Amino acid sequence: LHTLISLLITTIVKKVTARPRPEKLDKKRLYDLRQHENNFSMPSGDSFQAANFTIILYVYYNTWFGFLLVPLVMHARIFYFCHYILDTVIGSSMGFLVSYITYSLIN
Repeated sequence: LHTLISLLITTIVKKVTARPRPEKLDKKRLYDLRQHENNFSMPSGDSFQAANFTIILYVYYNTWFGFLLVPLVMHARIFYFCHYILDTVIGSSMGFLVSYITYSLIN
């Protein structure tokens, strides 16, 4: 349920904000993730999903591992020129909020 809600929210917000992705710099990367990106930048869906996963791990398995995962996902999305910093911050914040609300409504 968390995943479906997050996909719906990120798709809507991306279409509303219509923020273009960052310009690729001349720096070479080992792998070009941008070749697979064809939608808008705001918010970061990967950061959103990482936050969802973190809440699921914390609530159901009582582990803090996910809280280390989110900053790594955010960094990777910025490093590969897929998002601006604010895109990842907003994406992960929305992910935490939606997961918390969804979990609260279910339980």
